[in-house]
Amino acid sequence: MKVSLPIHVGGVALQFQIELKMNHVPLSVFIWPEIDTKVLLEQNIFVIAVPTPKITLRDEARKLVRSVLKQVLAIRLVCSISEIEFISIPGKVLKLSHLEHEVGLSVSHESGLSLAAVNLNGRVGIDLMLLKNAPTYDEIHILAEEYFGKEIAEYISKIPREHQIKFFTKTWTEFEARNKCLELGLIEWSLERAKPLNMRYHELVLPKGYLGTLAYHES
Repeated sequence: MKVSLPIHVGGVALQFQIELKMNHVPLSVFIWPEIDTKVLLEQNIFVIAVPTPKITLRDEARKLVRSVLKQVLAIRLVCSISEIEFISIPGKVLKLSHLEHEVGLSVSHESGLSLAAVNLNGRVGIDLMLLKNAPTYDEIHILAEEYFGKEIAEYISKIPREHQIKFFTKTWTEFEARNKCLELGLIEWSLERAKPLNMRYHELVLPKGYLGTLAYHES
């Protein structure tokens, strides 16, 4: 539903036509290896945060996250680690090769931290960004218009400068999480892409300096 309402950013109220979403509820993540197994067994949708080396090369992070995912899935699916195998194709969503379970998986990496999302009921998308790696002020306005549309780009330009990068970063992680859930690549804004979807989004509770979003279809 489209509504006009005041948005408060840094104490400033701005009027903007936005899609009213009541599902942006912050979601806590499980920090590896301090995972409460009893709580994990009660969750059908959850996120594992895995501390990784503070480097930009992702090969080591990928291996570590997949090792953790195997251990976590074995606990949640009540099976042995040897039964957990992944289908990994470059540029495609990571999938679980398990005939009895259609589990949605999504992974995102940044220097120092990786996230792995699991949805036992269908597809899921997750995206993570380190704020210090966010685009510059000049870059965010170009990217916002290309990928979010002119309306949101104009809104971002009206936000106090000190809040623009954080707002852009939150919006970008939601955009990327949505695309991953839909198994889409990076696509520019269009009227077709802007159509509302029956999806739920959660901002993630993460260590300082990181922003992330989880996206999945409403059941």
